[in-house]
Amino acid sequence: MSTYLEKQTDEAVRNLRWGLFSTVGRSGCGPVAAYNVAVALGKNPDFRALLWTMERKRLPSCGGLLGMNVLRLQRWLRRRFGRAELCLLGTAQWEEKTRFCRAAVIFYKNRGLLRGNHFIAGTRLENGFVFHNAPLLPPGRAVPMHEAVNRLKKAGHTPLVLIIL
Repeated sequence: MSTYLEKQTDEAVRNLRWGLFSTVGRSGCGPVAAYNVAVALGKNPDFRALLWTMERKRLPSCGGLLGMNVLRLQRWLRRRFGRAELCLLGTAQWEEKTRFCRAAVIFYKNRGLLRGNHFIAGTRLENGFVFHNAPLLPPGRAVPMHEAVNRLKKAGHTPLVLIIL
């Protein structure tokens, strides 16, 4: 592949297995975010090989039904790319924290009860981030971090964690 995955429900990846009980289309936003970070950092990953490696390391939570744990994704990114800082200070400082990073991953709680969580990966450009697998953010258009966070909040989602690379 080596191009960004814009939707985990794309025909090419949605039916790939994620854990024992799920698929990428259903709960594979974590490996999609990891793949998009790798592409942003100039790597040329094979998505199927990335999935296999993550499954071998037991990264799917509850057989894939609960997606992926934030700390496990952060650790996986740190081992591969050297830096993956977890930011829990609140969204007000995210703009400042990401000023010099090359990529970032936002983990947010979806609006509504029992709607789950979602990972989105952003590629840093001069004027902001282009976010991938992010249904609420404009595809292919760079937005500042504060605007991305505000759009998520306006839609009723709760940004929880930022991973900075």
